[in-house]
Amino acid sequence: RMNLWLTQWPSMAFYRDELVSAGPNRERRLALRELPDELSEVLDPSNPGVFIPSPSSVSRNVSHPEAKLVADICLAAVSRGVPIAEIGIVTPYRSQGRAIRSLLGKAFGFDAARNIVSDTVERMQGQERELIILSMTTGDQAYLSSIAPFFFQPERLNVSITRPKTKLIVIGPDVQGMSLSDDLCVQAWVEQYANLVSQLHKVADASAPIKA
Repeated sequence: RMNLWLTQWPSMAFYRDELVSAGPNRERRLALRELPDELSEVLDPSNPGVFIPSPSSVSRNVSHPEAKLVADICLAAVSRGVPIAEIGIVTPYRSQGRAIRSLLGKAFGFDAARNIVSDTVERMQGQERELIILSMTTGDQAYLSSIAPFFFQPERLNVSITRPKTKLIVIGPDVQGMSLSDDLCVQAWVEQYANLVSQLHKVADASAPIKA
């Protein structure tokens, strides 16, 4: 399913380097007619994996600034030739999925927007898309610490990042160097997520931080 660039990190982290990209997807990248004027760095096919820090520092299980950013990325991708049905959005929270679906409906029309799956990890399991956006939503550090065993669970992370064929965009908290749990196992999960983020191309200014 995944191209070789997207395969490397999950292969190392979860499959003892035994997960290998093969077949026609091996060296493919996201196909765009041209780069959009805005979000060009985010959608650039030369960066198969992209990380955008959470646009809200106080969000918990829903972030309207992040939902708008997701909708903007979808609009830009579709306007440059990505089939709408080849976009999937994964989020830990049903409330964030609803917020994103509402904005997608306004952007594309509600009938067309149904072609984009925007839901929890469980809903996306077993599916694949050219472009996957992982909207992790939580920016509040105290809340993040309280839900760390759920939020950083490796099985959920694995499913989320192995859905895309050619492009993965992660919007989430930057936890590099943070101690978020006294449980050594959970803290190891936090550090695993931080390691993933460190391997992605960081786009720090996709949207300005918003207190909302």
